[in-house]
Amino acid sequence: MNKISQKEYKNRRKKLFSSMDSDSILIINGESEKTRNNDVNYEFRQDSNFWYFTGIEEPESTMILQKKDSEKYILFVQEKKRGRRSLDWI
Repeated sequence: MNKISQKEYKNRRKKLFSSMDSDSILIINGESEKTRNNDVNYEFRQDSNFWYFTGIEEPESTMILQKKDSEKYILFVQEKKRGRRSLDWI
């Protein structure tokens, strides 16, 4: 369970913005799920840099910081897959 506040993540991004040049963009990708066997994934672990600035633990996410006239924080997260079913082997 994540006990770091959203305010802390916002402060971290603000500090990162301050180190960026004007008219610049920074893209940080989160980690993807890795397949261990044909039907089993490794336990998921988020990219450390992505997690440090977002606190997001969803795979295949992307953070974009844009510094132009203002500072924009854009976050892309994969839509959750619904209806996943496991196979019953007899």
